[in-house]
Amino acid sequence: MRVQKFATYSDDRGRLLPVEHADLPYKPSRVFVVTAMPAGTSRGDHAVRCRETIVLVSGGAEVHLHDAESTELEHFRLATPGDTVHLNPGDYVSYTLDDPASTVLVLAEDPYPGPSKGRRP
Repeated sequence: MRVQKFATYSDDRGRLLPVEHADLPYKPSRVFVVTAMPAGTSRGDHAVRCRETIVLVSGGAEVHLHDAESTELEHFRLATPGDTVHLNPGDYVSYTLDDPASTVLVLAEDPYPGPSKGRRP
């Protein structure tokens, strides 16, 4: 399963986006948020080391993925909060956010190993 949609609940107090560990194909050890990216900036641009999940919190995002099993490039449009893409070890991922107000939550199976040589965090 590559894509998933987490339910959101909205009312006059705002929007709630719960992510239950039981709804993930692994137990996350790390969570981080990416937001306030300048227009045209790309994040990721690397092969993931463990299973990860990108969840759209607000705005929109484009995810570009080279599957670890093939050379085919996949594109995923995250347009609605709760839209999700699951990544497997070895997948090469890059993504852009629509604007500085867009936000993604990333859950990862393994703790942060520190930046790779020559790569910024």
